[in-house]
This record gives sequence, structure tokens and C-alpha cells, in this order.
Amino acid sequence: MMEQIQSVVSCKKIAVPSARDTAGKKRKRSGIAIQEGYCVTFNTGLSLYFSSEEVAEYYLYEEAELKHPFETLIVRVLFRRMLTAVLPFVVFTKRTETQVRQRVAELDYEELEPAWLPFREDAMEMLLTHLRELQYVDDVRYVTSYLRVQLKKPTSKRSIASELSKRGIPRDLIETALADVELDETEAARQLIQKKFSGLSSCCSRKEQAKVYRYLAGKGFSGETIRSVMRTYGEEDGVC
Repeated sequence: MMEQIQSVVSCKKIAVPSARDTAGKKRKRSGIAIQEGYCVTFNTGLSLYFSSEEVAEYYLYEEAELKHPFETLIVRVLFRRMLTAVLPFVVFTKRTETQVRQRVAELDYEELEPAWLPFREDAMEMLLTHLRELQYVDDVRYVTSYLRVQLKKPTSKRSIASELSKRGIPRDLIETALADVELDETEAARQLIQKKFSGLSSCCSRKEQAKVYRYLAGKGFSGETIRSVMRTYGEEDGVC
């Protein structure tokens, strides 16, 4: 059917119906579906809602021939709507490509007509390309910036790698970035102990040491590093 869509049959101004939640209240629109505009009916009988700006830009007036293939038209309109919805998310805070994908995936698509949905991925790729060109999204720069901030704090490479992985940074990029990082993890672990357990004595109990061990392990430090630091707080076997 999509290949047969070549022209507009009618373009009627209409209040776009809003979906309601289970309590009967109107849901807040996501930015993907429009609030008001026109119901455009194409020569196949398919009807979709467009804003007045979209109608004007793509010349979706009654009895007009499409200036772009239907698929191209839908992808471009959906891309613009995604961009409008996601810009506040990327303008003031650095984001990864995965974070942008997740943000767009969380938008409410229930108010869109089903004909839009097959084109979401193409629109998503167009969005990412556009954001890369604007330098709002750049995973390499994100990693560099993240390392610059985190290396000012006591931390471990494993913790940094874990956090970057959660943000969707590819493993090879993480490994490459960390390969050039010089980090004294023993000193970092010692600083964390002093900050978190300021009252810890040089001869603490097994229970206290176990608590510290779990804390440092949770921060990504290796058993060897933890044991090295804990010797400060007891004998080598971990007990005074």
C-alpha cells in the first residue's frame, strides 16, 4: 500500500483526539504526537495527523501530489518530532548514543497512528546522525570528559568501566580509553576508607574489616588491592 501513496485527497483542520489513561484523564503528550493540526488523507485512504507547519513544509494540501516519496516524508517528519522531544535532554548535559536511544524509546507512541511505527528506526538513525553533526552526541568525547571528572576522585578502573558500560559505551572504546590511564588504586582505596570509615582504628575487628572489604569490592577494587590496604588495619591475616 505504501508504494501507491502518491497524492493528498483531503486536508482538514481538526482537533487531534488525545488518548486517556485508565482513570479517564488526558495523558500529557510526548512531543511525538501533535496536539492540533490537520487530518491528511492520502489517495489510498490512509489518514494521518500533521501539524500546520508539517503540512506547509511538505505541501500536504488537498489534491496535491507528494513532493517526496511517502516513506521519506514520514521518516523526516518523525525525525523532526523526535528531535524536538529529545533536544532538552542533550543540550545541557553530555549524553551517549545509547542514552539517546533509550530516551527516544521511552516516548509515548500510543497516540501515533500505526502507519508511523515501522519508520521509527530510520528516523532514529537520522536523529543520531544529526546530533553527531551538532556534537551533542559523541561517545569518544563523552568518555574523555567522563574520565577527566572521575579521575579527580578516588576510584578504580573497574568502577569506571562499569559506569561507562551502563551508559552504553562499547567495550572496546572503554578498554582503549582505560589502557592509557595511570591510576594508583591502592591510594584511591585508602582515601575511600578514610572518607567512609573515618573512625576506623589501626586494629579493627574482623566484622569491621569485612564491612570495609565489601565496600571496596563494591567500588570495583580487586581482592589484592583491598588486602594490601587492609594490612594497615591489622595483621596480614586480617585480624589483630
